[in-house]
Amino acid sequence: PPDAGVLPRALQFLFKEKARLDSLRGDSVTATGVKIHIEIAAMEMYGSELRDLLVDSDKDKEREKVQVALAQGVTSKTSKKKTFAGPFGKIDVQPLTSIRVFSPHEAFAVLSRATAKRVTARTAHNDTSSRSHAIFQLRIVREERGAETQQQQQQDQQGASGRHTSMQTGCLNLIDLAGSERLPPGEQVCASLLNECKAINLSLSHLGQCVCDLVRKKAHINFRNHQLTWLLQDCLGGPKSKCVFIVTLSPLPSHSMETKNSLNFASTVLLGGMTDE
Repeated sequence: PPDAGVLPRALQFLFKEKARLDSLRGDSVTATGVKIHIEIAAMEMYGSELRDLLVDSDKDKEREKVQVALAQGVTSKTSKKKTFAGPFGKIDVQPLTSIRVFSPHEAFAVLSRATAKRVTARTAHNDTSSRSHAIFQLRIVREERGAETQQQQQQDQQGASGRHTSMQTGCLNLIDLAGSERLPPGEQVCASLLNECKAINLSLSHLGQCVCDLVRKKAHINFRNHQLTWLLQDCLGGPKSKCVFIVTLSPLPSHSMETKNSLNFASTVLLGGMTDE
């Protein structure tokens, strides 16, 4: 539909490209053993907790909580240095549910299921305000099995595959950040809503600082100061990453303060510093 958001459009594009590549290879897909898969993972950061939005919490409530950590380390034989790299980057989240989807329809069903589990609350400006940051990962996996040697063919006949499988991966992270919201002076709010506002503003402050330091090309970036920035480290500062911020603004005069705050955050991303102009 013409009013579709970024996430549905991204999914449609990925499946369209996958279908195009499959049609170009035609029958050679089976012959060469090349396969392209699309997987979805979804998380939300509520307060200081990171939650898996695709786990069945009715059966296993504890599995909702996931942790950010460095991917498994590998020590180089030549330099003896230990590097950290997983299939989708330096940062890993465990245990995290990843669902393979085979069509846009399946993908939209998975995303709807994840979105329904996000934490929302009624505020002065929004009846269903997001009280968490949502992270949707669209993972693309390309697998290719190499040609078999005569010895490998004999192994296959004996029931043991000897083919070498190479894998290339990519990950498109789409993050829906909860907007910072200032509570009107004197307004009585419950303690939980106040804590949510503090947690959202703190995480956005750390994110803005990391982006500011990246723009200024500082030698050290404090990604680990907050769970959100540590989780997004590969997106923000990865060697092959590309990052785009989309800022949505309200045209209403009554929302002018929120609009100014959003533009200030955008200036941090673009210029590497805050402005009050």
